[in-house]
Amino acid sequence: MPVSALTRRQRLGWLLRANRAHAQRTGHRLLRGFVAACAERDYRVSLSTVSRWENGIIEPAHDAVSCYERVLGLSPRRLVAVCDTVSRYLTPPGRSRPILTRRSMPAGRLDLLLDRALGGDHMAATDWDDLTCLIADR
Repeated sequence: MPVSALTRRQRLGWLLRANRAHAQRTGHRLLRGFVAACAERDYRVSLSTVSRWENGIIEPAHDAVSCYERVLGLSPRRLVAVCDTVSRYLTPPGRSRPILTRRSMPAGRLDLLLDRALGGDHMAATDWDDLTCLIADR
């Protein structure tokens, strides 16, 4: 299949599978070991669901991609940012909201982040990600 014929979900699935397959801990390279490591981090998922994410059959949620980051020892939003960027690039114009479904954020989070950004305070990448998601939801 030519690279240009790959769907967005297939590209995201490849990203997840490639990162898992090259995990530092060899036990996480196998589906069973990865699923067990997810459960240890209070994220319950089945072997078949992980397989469907990695084969581009179903869409992973934000929490699922975040779990990959935690299990694989990656910094927060390292995979999420790539998934969002690929999704935005391959999504029709006019849709600005990130594709990965996120949990709702606490009330007042938008005001807090806007105050920090406009006040010149230090903001981490995760803060900027939250801010842009909250603005896109409006």
